[in-house]
Amino acid sequence: MRWSAIDWKRKQLSIVESLEQTRGGLHFKAPKTASSRRTVSMTPLLAEILNRHRINQSKRRLNLGPDYLSLDLSRRLRRW
Repeated sequence: MRWSAIDWKRKQLSIVESLEQTRGGLHFKAPKTASSRRTVSMTPLLAEILNRHRINQSKRRLNLGPDYLSLDLSRRLRRW
């Protein structure tokens, strides 16, 4: 999930792509089916947890410096 897929005001996630790891690296692609593309409502608790995770991720980004590969993802990736 990319952070840009979150509508914080409406507390919604938009699922519009998936991330695939291949021998050639990481690639974004469309979901397999049309029904996979959707908007999901977040509970207040989930929004709070994701926001805390985003803050902690920003702190880790500063610690890793240039080894941090962002891609606007909610998960940390390292360059190999």
